[in-house]
Amino acid sequence: MFRLFSNADPIDFALDIVEMGENAIAKRGKLPGVMDIYRTPDGEHCVTLTDHEPPADRKPLLEPLIRDGEIVRDFDLEDAATRANTDAETVGFVHPSEKPTR
Repeated sequence: MFRLFSNADPIDFALDIVEMGENAIAKRGKLPGVMDIYRTPDGEHCVTLTDHEPPADRKPLLEPLIRDGEIVRDFDLEDAATRANTDAETVGFVHPSEKPTR
């Protein structure tokens, strides 16, 4: 069951167009081409172009869920929440409501 919260804080993110068709493109100052992101065991991140060899000691953070309109793997919301909490702990994320006030 999904819950919708109308008073939830917005998430701040932006997307950049990095490829059109088979052509890598980008605005000035941006890296062109489709990329993958990996995490090291100590929580650091590494971004590489998709067509490059992935780093040996790093875990991919992006996993396709839908490809060409077809679901390509199972998705469980509880598993995703557990993964998100584990990842947050790995990188030392502290929710704003848990931060000490001054």
